[in-house]
Amino acid sequence: ELAKGKSIHKILINFCIQGYKLHGRVIDFGGGKKMIWSHFRYLKKEEGMELQTVDIDKNNNPDFIVNLENEKLSVLDSSFIMALAFNVLEHIYNVKNLLSESYRVLSPGGEFLGSVPFLLRVHPDPNDYFRYTKDALEKLMKEAGFSEVKIKTAGLGPFTAGYLQIEPFMPKILRMIIFSFSFLADKLILRLKPQIKEYYPLGYVWIAKKL
Repeated sequence: ELAKGKSIHKILINFCIQGYKLHGRVIDFGGGKKMIWSHFRYLKKEEGMELQTVDIDKNNNPDFIVNLENEKLSVLDSSFIMALAFNVLEHIYNVKNLLSESYRVLSPGGEFLGSVPFLLRVHPDPNDYFRYTKDALEKLMKEAGFSEVKIKTAGLGPFTAGYLQIEPFMPKILRMIIFSFSFLADKLILRLKPQIKEYYPLGYVWIAKKL
């Protein structure tokens, strides 16, 4: 994956969601149809899955053009079985509007799956407002009404976190060499202090359920 030019952040996020099943009616917040499959090839899509997308940019060809800062989605309550939000929350200042809409459009028993970066460079699209810790994500989800919130850490340790900061400036072959050393150094540290992985997350993946 590194040889293909992918960021270690995206690789580890994809590893966290790998094999998760999408089924029924699915709504993707912030993912136009031109962009959505960058993550989806790692997910399992059950037969009959119906996907609809939400974005503010009409050039991404979404099903719904909505400003997630303050607008509501023009669908009825409990319209979807699953909601998705990959790398979106950090770009939304009024994030509670997005979370409340996600909760509203999900049917009882529905699931909300998404990801956010943490130790990642600023990446405006068009703005970049926040970095969320695991504690903040869990609190925000529960305040929005979700329960059974599970959060996975996408990260390997301090050396990989440091590698990510210089990754964009290196050619592919050099990335692979430096990452190899970073990976081995983190594996050694994790043997001595396994909990240190939680202190250097590149990002998080969450799964929250609406009861």
